[in-house]
Amino acid sequence: MVNICNVNDKKRIIELGTLINQNFSKVNNIEELIKENNIIGYYDEDYLVGFIIFNKLYEVIDLLYIVVDPIYRRKNIGSILLEYLINNFIFEKIILEVRCDNVNAIKLYKKYNFKIINIRKKYYENKDAYVMELIK
Repeated sequence: MVNICNVNDKKRIIELGTLINQNFSKVNNIEELIKENNIIGYYDEDYLVGFIIFNKLYEVIDLLYIVVDPIYRRKNIGSILLEYLINNFIFEKIILEVRCDNVNAIKLYKKYNFKIINIRKKYYENKDAYVMELIK
């Protein structure tokens, strides 16, 4: 089940986010993102197993994170979350950065017609990133 996350999800969001970035809770104001309805969660029963975090400014969505609990990976949860974002929010374009060596994420984004529009050198601790964009 997909739904907008609420304050009760904060602890689990931080727990999952820390899997991808040890400083996750320091670099993201989770309470503010929840308040702005900028976190979409995927739930197994009532248990949060994945989420998308994004910012929206006018017609542009900046996709910041897609995180799925390692136990629940390979179950299309990332696809379900991305489809929810694409189908339920008004936007002209979605922009994101992804490490050039993150093959699975790149495949996911290309599946939804995201295009590589730029490369950011050493964006992720000496790793390059693709800037990808989806125009609606």
